[in-house]
Amino acid sequence: MPLTNKRKKFVAEYLIDLNATRAAERAGYNKKSARQQGAYLLTNKTIKQQIDDAITQRSQALKIDAEWVLKQAVELHQRCMQNVKPKMIRRGGEMVHAQDDEGNLLYVFDAANAKASLDLIGKHVDVQAFKDTVTVNNQVDIAGKLLEGLRNVGQLEQADPRIVNAQELEPPPEPDSTAAAD
Repeated sequence: MPLTNKRKKFVAEYLIDLNATRAAERAGYNKKSARQQGAYLLTNKTIKQQIDDAITQRSQALKIDAEWVLKQAVELHQRCMQNVKPKMIRRGGEMVHAQDDEGNLLYVFDAANAKASLDLIGKHVDVQAFKDTVTVNNQVDIAGKLLEGLRNVGQLEQADPRIVNAQELEPPPEPDSTAAAD
């Protein structure tokens, strides 16, 4: 289904800064409802497809892909780390090396950009150094472990009958041997 002129304008405006609220405002939507309207427009399949196509075309035209971004991030990190130099301070009219309380030289470098580039690199490469989520699928038979412990200390006869009966009625589930911690 073809887009209205206003929606076409939204697509074009969104590609400027990838901000749906500002794009909706610039496309002529009411400023008071621009945030909601922008979010709504991004759920439209036709609009989303046009945005995705335009971004893909832009990336191809500029020859920018994940490999290019990663190479730039590595270069940026290396440059940030090369600029490590002793911190200089003015003392009595002359420049001297800054020292901490123990007399060790203090150094300065572009720590913020070094960290930002390293974060980006870590997210792109397969070392999973900065993985955001960890999934663990591990089923533990708590009742079985409790009964085993009671048997070991000779107090099984004092255990709650509900635990003993539940253990006898339902065998513990088999652990998923294919599940692995990510």
